[in-house]
Amino acid sequence: MTPVYGKQGEQLLFGELKEIILQLEELGKIAKDENKKKYLEARVKYIQIYERLQEVNRQLAILRRSDDIDTIETNRLLREEKRKLESDLYYLSEKIDQLYDKDFVPKRKVEQQPETVQKMLVVEEPTQETYPQTDGYKVRQIRKALGETQAQFAQRFNVHPVHVSLWENNKEKPPKEVLELQSTQSSMNEAQTVQG
Repeated sequence: MTPVYGKQGEQLLFGELKEIILQLEELGKIAKDENKKKYLEARVKYIQIYERLQEVNRQLAILRRSDDIDTIETNRLLREEKRKLESDLYYLSEKIDQLYDKDFVPKRKVEQQPETVQKMLVVEEPTQETYPQTDGYKVRQIRKALGETQAQFAQRFNVHPVHVSLWENNKEKPPKEVLELQSTQSSMNEAQTVQG
């Protein structure tokens, strides 16, 4: 192979690169199709195993307590099957997680709902009267006013970002310094407005 320089060399190189890119895209499509096929197969198998596990649980629940040898043996066999099914479910859920791509999930058909049901599903926008300003709401407003993400806001107070989420969802009470930031921030905003 003789090296080619100049425009002709660039054109040859770009042509070869285009071919390689097209081949890679084609291989990517094939791999994606294979993964989608494996994903859908794993989902079907997962649903089948899950339904069988539910059936085994029902059988165990209705199995009478008895010292009868047949009942004891049936109970043992059902428990063994239950352990195996649970193991298989775990394995399949891991496999599904690894293969997951949002394009793989089958779309559910949305059925037309009667007009009366559609009217009941209308969600009202929160207003001052219907939405009380909880501490979580205040924390979210402070954070948004600062233009920070939950992670940035958490760094400000040396806490894990999970705590900010818990504060905002009223699952955990925020510390006083977080709520005091609101009064400090509003007084700074008022001072800037007066100066401006």
